[in-house]
Amino acid sequence: MLSKEFRIFYIVFLLITISLYSCFAQTANKLKIKHTVVAPAPNYSKSGQSRDPLILIDGKFASHKILWLDNNTLGWENHGQITIDLELQETSSVSKIAIHTAKNEAAGVYLPLNINIFTSLNGNDYSYAGDISGYSESAVNTYKAVELQNDKININAKFIKLVINPQGRMFFTDEITITGKSKALSLFQSSNILSKSQLQNIIAKNKSAEINRRALIDKLASVTGNAINKDEIKSQLLNEKDLASQQTYQKYQSLISGLSVSKNTNQGLSLEVLSSPWGNGKSEGKSKLILTPTNVTHYVAVRIKNNQNKRISTSYVLKGINHVETSLYETQEINTRSSRNVSDVLSPITASSKLEFNPGETKVLILTLKSSQEGKATINLSLTGSNDQALVIDYQSINLGIDKNYQNTLNFNVNVWPYYTYPFFKGREQQIKQDLANHYSNIFVIPAKILEPNNITTNHNSLINYLKNYRAGDRVMLFINHRGYVKSPGNYMQASWQKKFLTWYDTVYKILEDHNISDQDIYLYPFDEIRENELPLFKSFTTWVKSVRPQSKIYLTIYYEKFLPQVQPLADVYQLLVKSNDLSLIRPKKGHEFWIYDIMDDSKNVDPYSRYRLLAWKAFQYNARGIGFWAYGDQFGSSVWDDFDGGQGDYNVVYDKGNSIIPSRRWEAFKQGVEDYFILTKYQQKFGEAAAKRLALQVLSVPTNQEKAEDIRRIMTQQLSK
Repeated sequence: MLSKEFRIFYIVFLLITISLYSCFAQTANKLKIKHTVVAPAPNYSKSGQSRDPLILIDGKFASHKILWLDNNTLGWENHGQITIDLELQETSSVSKIAIHTAKNEAAGVYLPLNINIFTSLNGNDYSYAGDISGYSESAVNTYKAVELQNDKININAKFIKLVINPQGRMFFTDEITITGKSKALSLFQSSNILSKSQLQNIIAKNKSAEINRRALIDKLASVTGNAINKDEIKSQLLNEKDLASQQTYQKYQSLISGLSVSKNTNQGLSLEVLSSPWGNGKSEGKSKLILTPTNVTHYVAVRIKNNQNKRISTSYVLKGINHVETSLYETQEINTRSSRNVSDVLSPITASSKLEFNPGETKVLILTLKSSQEGKATINLSLTGSNDQALVIDYQSINLGIDKNYQNTLNFNVNVWPYYTYPFFKGREQQIKQDLANHYSNIFVIPAKILEPNNITTNHNSLINYLKNYRAGDRVMLFINHRGYVKSPGNYMQASWQKKFLTWYDTVYKILEDHNISDQDIYLYPFDEIRENELPLFKSFTTWVKSVRPQSKIYLTIYYEKFLPQVQPLADVYQLLVKSNDLSLIRPKKGHEFWIYDIMDDSKNVDPYSRYRLLAWKAFQYNARGIGFWAYGDQFGSSVWDDFDGGQGDYNVVYDKGNSIIPSRRWEAFKQGVEDYFILTKYQQKFGEAAAKRLALQVLSVPTNQEKAEDIRRIMTQQLSK
């Protein structure tokens, strides 16, 4: 007979075994989610879009064929990090997490860099459970719905924290699914409990790794080399766990550059001129003919390649420049918010600068040429140690009368909203002031923060200090931003408000007069991108202020051309967004200046030629007297060199280098466009408006052909020189 104690032990053992077996035998099912919280709140602005996080766990997928047009979808715009906290119905063994999303890069919607997964039993102590990569091989600029998932989690949890590192400007999701077993195998959590700083370090490390992964894959796609070798490197990149390490990143950079090494040549560095300085120009060999007006800048792109399997250090030699002013820049790549490598930075170099080439590496230099006098020069550009590789540039400058006086007679305006209150400007004000002048910017916008509209008790010291950045002759736009006054204090355009405004107005105009700024150059800027409901307010304000202060001039920006009939008769200057508006329909009226502008979202990713250079060609074609873009220096995050350190990409056309500034390719392309405008107007004066516009239309009809503007500019210069 078995003892009583043994029978009890046996029964307990049997019950435990049955219990464990039932746990192991459970089939993984969709787990019930009790609650969810998101931060920050969804902010995608489509009318009717839900903001309720509970739609992520309602089991209903979006029914619209485009995810972000469905009301059962949450959307975030311009956020650097998104957190979704989930609480399960009960502690469970989680095996898989899936998040349903979609992308179309052409619409500014990208898959995220990655989604970090953290789990907890009590909602306070979290452990790292892995991540989900957002990398996809699907075709770019096409719509695709995607389920991003990690099916190798296998951890006990009641609370799940998903931290999303977005890519691009927008992220959308309509459903999150958790799969596992509703009874956890144990109630123990991983012993690796994270502090808040450790958790953030993991998020930052994974983010850096994914940025580097995409940058390297983009670089790999752009180089020549054996397809099998490229596929092997790509496979390694997709599986590499240490890409946050700079050493690992540089190892792959060298591997990728090495693919371009030619095994059948003894040649070291090769040089060639490219057909366009603003993108992937075609090779034009080792010589170039340049015919250009005096006082305008010509840009030449030079591609240099290290063909050998060894590192090479060199510097440049420039001979025969005579009367020509020259500058040379090395293009540097920057990683954009859409994870593309773009050669946007123009880093100045001198004859003493060292150019370092890894095996197989290619660099592009931009040479600028400008002369204030007529003449010819045969310019030789070579590299030390490679004198047989010299490029020859036959340069001729012709005086067509394009000088400062001529430019002033055109009354052509450039507005890039250079707000000196922005962090990027601090300590660089005088350099920026000169840089703006060099790029023909003549609009000085004073922000509302400085103007303190309707504040009649201020001493206006902020305004007086801000005017140190004013350049004589600039037109002044007073951004008084009336949008806020409509709601607070709520007495907009009432007698008490008007009295206060006039007191403020007279004081501010007197300060501007004391700084030698004429009334003729001052404009009130009451609404930015005016809304439909603000049109009556704009009319009442403008009519009133011109009746009591007849010298007043009005400026505003317009998002939609449909507002023009109500705005055009009232505004002295109106600036219309080029995007989504048909400029050919605009009929400028005498006494009401028509300007155009563009908003350069993800600006480092924007084409320098079609969006920046051709803006001035559009102005000429459609009779606009001014151009501009947002913006010269609107920085998000701590650095303009990093598009992922803020909620969105920076709107900068210059970069910082210590306390100095250096230009971008986009900024110089914009400058060349303004100078193209000067040549177009000269051509119009000699050959007529119709002839000039036919040439401009040839350029605008093929905005992706970067050689076209160069060809037409050369034709105009040749014909004007006869």
